[in-house]
Amino acid sequence: MQVMKFNFALMIIAILQVFGCDANGTHLKSKTLHVGFNGLSKVYTKQLYEDKESIENSWLKNALEPEEFRILIEQVDFNKQFVLVFSFGKRPNANGKIIMNYVKHTTDVNSKQSNVSTNINIGIADKKDCNIITDVESYPFIVELVNRPKEDFKLIDGGYAAYNFGDGCKTPIFGKPTAE
Repeated sequence: MQVMKFNFALMIIAILQVFGCDANGTHLKSKTLHVGFNGLSKVYTKQLYEDKESIENSWLKNALEPEEFRILIEQVDFNKQFVLVFSFGKRPNANGKIIMNYVKHTTDVNSKQSNVSTNINIGIADKKDCNIITDVESYPFIVELVNRPKEDFKLIDGGYAAYNFGDGCKTPIFGKPTAE
């Protein structure tokens, strides 16, 4: 029975490879460029910026100080990289730590698309354990510089996973949303 299950799994993987699907996805190298607390009010928004013009016309230009935005743009080689921005929406008691666990893509050669998915954790100060009387609201977001997949396909927004984690009793950071 075990041999049959193993052979079936191998057959599925082979079929996915023949048809151009990478079932597990490939991790993309990334680097955090910015963490802010004045992101979008809309919950769980992930945006991919593939060129300078698209990011210059985004809400991000209003969320950052002009010098911060200029420095961010200068770090990107849009021929080899893209910018991924994930905004959590309104989040009580976020304390400043956002961790991008991974950015990966799954490629479909037939449609010439790469689905980009992410896994992100955000540090939250526990209201009860930290004796916080009232929630401190902010709109946390992370800006990630990501190496493009080797296939030069259209990037599309794949799935995401976003989790809170208890990060001690660090002081929560206040922020107001930026208009989209």
